[in-house]
Amino acid sequence: VDNNVTRHLDKVLAPDEKKKPSFDFLVLHYLGLDHIGHLEGARSPKIKPKLLEMDDVVKKIYAGMRTWDRSGILIICGDHGMRDAGGHGGATAAEVLVPLVIIKSDNFQCPHPLGPGPTVAQVDVAPTVAWLLNAPIPGDSTGRILPSLLPVDYRQHLYLLHVLAAHNAKQSLPANTEFYQQFKRAESQFAHFLSTGQESAAKIAKDFYEESLEDMSKYLTETTTDFDLFAIGIAIFVLYILTGALLCVTLYSFQQDPQRKTSVVRQHRSQASTIVAFAIIFFLISTTLLISCFISETKSRFCSFNPIWYLRTMNQTGDRWLFLPDTADWLNAPENSFYLEAHIVIGTILTFGVCLWNVRHMNNFMQMHSALTVCATACVFLYRISTNALDTRYAFLKTYDPVIIVNVFWGLLIFQVLFELATYIGMFTKCGFKPKNNRNKFTYTKPKAKSEDYFYDEMDEPWNIEEVKLNLARSLTHIMYNDMMLIIILLMRPH
Repeated sequence: VDNNVTRHLDKVLAPDEKKKPSFDFLVLHYLGLDHIGHLEGARSPKIKPKLLEMDDVVKKIYAGMRTWDRSGILIICGDHGMRDAGGHGGATAAEVLVPLVIIKSDNFQCPHPLGPGPTVAQVDVAPTVAWLLNAPIPGDSTGRILPSLLPVDYRQHLYLLHVLAAHNAKQSLPANTEFYQQFKRAESQFAHFLSTGQESAAKIAKDFYEESLEDMSKYLTETTTDFDLFAIGIAIFVLYILTGALLCVTLYSFQQDPQRKTSVVRQHRSQASTIVAFAIIFFLISTTLLISCFISETKSRFCSFNPIWYLRTMNQTGDRWLFLPDTADWLNAPENSFYLEAHIVIGTILTFGVCLWNVRHMNNFMQMHSALTVCATACVFLYRISTNALDTRYAFLKTYDPVIIVNVFWGLLIFQVLFELATYIGMFTKCGFKPKNNRNKFTYTKPKAKSEDYFYDEMDEPWNIEEVKLNLARSLTHIMYNDMMLIIILLMRPH
């Protein structure tokens, strides 16, 4: 993505025959560093090379600006930061504080050579850019002009502060607040300076404007993000009622009908017995592992290979100590790439085995679901190879486009659902395709008329339409379960 932006820079930055740039305002949005943070975290070894690449981009832009016959300004900033675990969206200092660099093409002097400068608000960038372009300030803007870009001339400086303060004062500010009264005092002193030319009045007006602008910006920012707590409470209550009603209807729909004695009842009882047996076995194994871990002086072999314990070590530092190393950081180290690849391969194969075992709960007509699961797993491996998460001796596999692979993967999942629905409505049966056995769960046969001397055999009794719908719902549930596992192993970070 970043290369597609950089490769156009030489052409865009080149001046015309009059040494004038071909644009008034240019925005370059580089996404590579953000992608690295989301995928590999804040301590990824790819961050340093990416930052060096961005340094070269800044150098190229500055060199191009020096060839123009007019002065230009380069603003470098980020729309968000990054937390220690990668990603963003919180309110920590690492996520909300980002560097802001302003470079002039001529007569450039760093105003803060000994360290970082003052902290400014993100809303200050929009009015600053509008002023530099001689454009009107955005209507909903609540910021100020960045101090380092304010004009040197005192009259222009005061006039700009007057325009900003008057703009913010029009946005429904309460007149009884202190900052609004301070704004009125600044207006009075500014008018006095324009009429008399006294420097003392200009100095007082400047101080009053800056104080009122700071408080105005803070007030407008806080009131902009106002939530209607009453409406939110009503929405939560309604969702609670709807969720409870949906749960009751779902539980009622799965209750057994005593008037319908078919093999579905036996299947329900068999599934319930399997679930209970699995729960008992899981409880016994977990209890045995827990006792062996606490009684033994050294952890037993079974305890050492406890999957839950191992997964817990992936991020055992918690949110407060995310900067400390753990198993995930060890796997991400370049020298341990073999073990990371082994995790990817083993995890994908185990997930593939679970999906194949789950296929038996579907209407696997012509083994189509098994074939689609195999193809989707192959797409996962190809995607990992094309994104260099897996190494292979077959170099041609790395040339595949990851976007095309992901699109094929989504197409397979969608086709699987459509195939299940087509099987349900009998499309393949009408076209002449018939399964080798007669165990199609979606075949509906009209039941014979009952008589007093007729007794149904459980194995010969036909399905009724309610049972066919129930089988469809059960099969689609298992399809979604399979699709969810395949999507997880495709999109989640390898560690």
